[in-house]
Amino acid sequence: MDVQGVGWVAVTVQADALTSMRTFMADSLGLEPLVDSTDFALLAAPDGTMVELATAEHTPAYGYNDAIAFGFSVDDVEAMSATITRAGCELLGEIQRSEDATTSWRHFRAPDGRVYGLLSRTER
Repeated sequence: MDVQGVGWVAVTVQADALTSMRTFMADSLGLEPLVDSTDFALLAAPDGTMVELATAEHTPAYGYNDAIAFGFSVDDVEAMSATITRAGCELLGEIQRSEDATTSWRHFRAPDGRVYGLLSRTER
């Protein structure tokens, strides 16, 4: 059996950033809120990928990795860049493209101050 993709990612956020990150991911990125509490949120992408946001109080005793970064798969990096800019995110660098032009990506700083990515793949 082979890995098919990333199905779950978790990010430990500061308590004061949880609400803004939950709102950003639901309203700007279009993720569906599944669980919403004062120290934890779980959202889902249309492909089933789960994104967990948790405060330190909700994170397991063994913790999560401190340096985490991941990218959101999107249809159009340029269009999503405009959407997240309107949501107050800082775009980092220009849109990059693979040599064969089938993949494009860019990074951004989200409301929690961390760097995330946007990734788009097309078939040739």
